[in-house]
Amino acid sequence: MTKNVGPRAGPSVCTATIYPVKGTPALLTTEDAEIIRESLKLDWQPLGEILLRTDGFKFHTSGLSIENPEGDGFLMAKVSDPKFKDEENVYTEAAQRRSAITVLARKGYRGGKLAAVEIVEFLNEVPS
Repeated sequence: MTKNVGPRAGPSVCTATIYPVKGTPALLTTEDAEIIRESLKLDWQPLGEILLRTDGFKFHTSGLSIENPEGDGFLMAKVSDPKFKDEENVYTEAAQRRSAITVLARKGYRGGKLAAVEIVEFLNEVPS
């Protein structure tokens, strides 16, 4: 990595060189970094009721595995609801049954595709 060292470390980095195991080194500038950051941003939609099918959970990341409601595969939804912190809660119980649940959540899109879901409140479990 190449640094243009200024009065402080970190924010003073203006360029970086990436040396891949195979291939040619690549020089990244501050402008390149901004383009990368912009490409990773999500377009968050307003909160609304969403029906989700659960598939599992991870306490350490506050994550609830869900079937992608708009396509194939699965997503790890971030659960901001304080109820999720309890060892036994409505989310983990529903996930153990792989139940559908209705939640108050918002969706984040990148490039027009659903890339993230943030759950803020549990509303109900949908009977099978």
